[in-house]
Amino acid sequence: MQAYNVLVFKDYYLYKQISKNLHMKILTIFTGGTIGSVQGENYGLDVYDKTKEMLMERYKNSSGGDIEFIERSPFFNLSETRIPSELTELIQCIEKNLAESHKGVLIVHGTDTMPFVSSILAFCLSHLNVPIVMTGANYPIDDRRSNGYRNFAASIDFIKDKHAPKSGVFVVFENNYDKRCLVHLGSRLLEAEAFNDEFSSIGGIHYGEITNGHFERYDDRINPSNAELKMPRPQSIKNYPVNFADNILYISPYPGLRYDLYDKLIKATPIKAVIHSMHHTGTACVRAEEGSPYCLAQFIERCAGRGIKVYSCPSREKLMVEQYITAHALLEAGIHPLENTSLPAALTKVMLAYGNFEEQEQIDLFLNEEINFEFVDFRRAGYGKHRRNK
Repeated sequence: MQAYNVLVFKDYYLYKQISKNLHMKILTIFTGGTIGSVQGENYGLDVYDKTKEMLMERYKNSSGGDIEFIERSPFFNLSETRIPSELTELIQCIEKNLAESHKGVLIVHGTDTMPFVSSILAFCLSHLNVPIVMTGANYPIDDRRSNGYRNFAASIDFIKDKHAPKSGVFVVFENNYDKRCLVHLGSRLLEAEAFNDEFSSIGGIHYGEITNGHFERYDDRINPSNAELKMPRPQSIKNYPVNFADNILYISPYPGLRYDLYDKLIKATPIKAVIHSMHHTGTACVRAEEGSPYCLAQFIERCAGRGIKVYSCPSREKLMVEQYITAHALLEAGIHPLENTSLPAALTKVMLAYGNFEEQEQIDLFLNEEINFEFVDFRRAGYGKHRRNK
């Protein structure tokens, strides 16, 4: 009788464990994008509400009923139309709907603005104790070339995998060329390549890979360990709702760029800050002649006269002896480099800093604080002209 009771107890315990695994709950947020689109009239692509059910039903039919999707959709449109109020809605949607029983958050999103949104989520939701995974598609899911469903399924595999991190923000996306399904840290994702729709991470180092339904971390010095990802991250933005400064000017350099064209704009518009992207060497045009319309250093000084800071990104931290004289001139003019981080991360961090803090000291503190692994110390990791071993 005693043995029978033990057997019953063991069976019941096993049943409870199986039931628990069979009904893993994932907060699944559909926002539109290519993965939520179909081809309409005149060959134009647009979002189609039924794609949500198409993805979930296909997963249930292919992989069984092991996942319970807790579906939400704060908005549903093409991601290139994303505006600050929707970003706030997305953050609120996650915070309001996430329950202790949820094993992860899956955000189905468009690829155009994914690096910016994944960076924002990394900064605003760094304190949450579940994996937050974003994914999308290269083509609409009714197109035979689409990787959308495979990305959707791989994202679920990542959340389910016992070896995958149980906190942090990630992007799961399959390469077109070699069909490898890579995992990227959300705060390190770069914009997709226009000609092959593939994503990469800062420094060309992704975080891991999904192979045959299992996650493998890529062992590289710049990647945080699972233990580091589990450590509590600071909740640096405590405003509710989160605000975004939409009066940040972004400028990209090219030969012949005239900075005097921006002078009237800066005088007439309440611009809070300027972000200037740089050439890969961390440089831009500097001219010695006074009054040159092409000189960034002179533009920086004019901005400083109006109380506007100019930030540069991307730029890798270098010793002074490694920098070009043009970089020295920009530093002397007062440029503020945002070093060792990606442009999407830097741009969104500046929007958050100027949207949620009033004092410049608070803004500077926020910009210089590592919130969610957005900084990569390439020098210490052995990267440079001659990279050492991993």
